[in-house]
Amino acid sequence: MIADGNDHEDGSTLSHIEMDQAVRFPGGPGIGMMFHVSNDSPRAGGPSLFKEDRLMYYLFQDHDLKPVVFVSKRHEAIDHDAATGDVTTIYEARIDYEKDAEGNITRVISKYSIRQSGKLVGEGTLKYQWNAEKAEFVEVR
Repeated sequence: MIADGNDHEDGSTLSHIEMDQAVRFPGGPGIGMMFHVSNDSPRAGGPSLFKEDRLMYYLFQDHDLKPVVFVSKRHEAIDHDAATGDVTTIYEARIDYEKDAEGNITRVISKYSIRQSGKLVGEGTLKYQWNAEKAEFVEVR
């Protein structure tokens, strides 16, 4: 576990990072990393709690890792309100991929739903297409 970005001072947001899988993009080889992020720690203590699973893909480029697409797989937020009660919002996504004839991932598709206190309040699809000029995925509508 490591303290996350902007919250390194108080350590209230923590991340656990794990390797997901090796992949290929039209721009070359890459790697997927899963970030499990949460402020559910003894130092948090605020009115809201969240947990998120973020999938980030990186392209190996010029002896470096270039981020090429970020997809949230699950995000759970609990907002505490003494007057109206707790509200739990859950975003869940199923991630699918399209590949070219060489097995390179060319499109990432995220079909998601949003539930608030158990009730479906939204759903949709996010699509990301490989952009050779930018050497990364861009959202398409």
